[in-house]
Amino acid sequence: MAKQNQRILLANNTKDTSTDGVKLMERVENCGESLSKLLDLPIGYVAVTGIDELDLGDPEELIAKRRLEAEVRLARFAIKPELLIRFGSPENEILKLIRGRPKAELVVMGTRGQTGLEHIWGGSVAEEVIRHSSRPVVVIGPRAGGTGQLPKKPSIIVATDFGEPAQTAEKYAVHLARRWGSEIKLLFCLGDELRAVQEAVFNSGIVPYDFQTNEAELRAEAEKNLAKKAAQLSKQNKISVKTEIRRGLTVNELPVAAKECDLLVMGTRGRHHLLSAFFGSTARATLLSSPVPVMIVPPNMKTGA
Repeated sequence: MAKQNQRILLANNTKDTSTDGVKLMERVENCGESLSKLLDLPIGYVAVTGIDELDLGDPEELIAKRRLEAEVRLARFAIKPELLIRFGSPENEILKLIRGRPKAELVVMGTRGQTGLEHIWGGSVAEEVIRHSSRPVVVIGPRAGGTGQLPKKPSIIVATDFGEPAQTAEKYAVHLARRWGSEIKLLFCLGDELRAVQEAVFNSGIVPYDFQTNEAELRAEAEKNLAKKAAQLSKQNKISVKTEIRRGLTVNELPVAAKECDLLVMGTRGRHHLLSAFFGSTARATLLSSPVPVMIVPPNMKTGA
């Protein structure tokens, strides 16, 4: 029986009725419904009428139109979600619901990856929600394949750099894997470490420098740390934990690695400047190119809080 003090928030852009927009809506809904079943939680379906739409007509008519659009979408669900009609700034209204009651376990959203002022959901809705959310946000990007549905035991890849934010993502991924009986793979990309070292060397003017030896040392250290972490997580949580090291940059490797899982989990910040801000090149490129849903876990989040 679904818990009534928690829920999944599904925030869809029902205004986008283009072919790509409808496909994205369906994937977001299917992903949200899958997570609802996997976590045994009800869904709150968020439909927001933005202030920018006031010039298009009477506010009451606009809200009624938004309700009708959402009701059509709700007919697709096996268990009908609660419809949450809101008026105002979409990102602010979604964040209010995250902070309100019932508690939001996580949020499911989509992005078409457009450029300019419309680069994400007619503006920066997904970006702002991710930046300020206290709960995980699952994003379905424009390159996501399939129907958006997750299997009964989703395989999970967790991007790690051994920093604290990555550890928070690891903990939540473990929490999910224990519930689902899933397998986890810890993925470390060596390229970020290598680039940081190269830039430090070039800036210092120290030459010659043995990059080959340095790479071997970094790889050996990463292998040791991954093996230790995997053994601990596996023993403590009774789950299968695998590891992988890829030589390239995270921005290039994550979308490729994601082809081998059902859900990609990552934190919002990393140890190096390449990952210093969430919507820098690495994380945003991952969202826009990942073939599977990407779960963004906020730093310092308490599992189950």
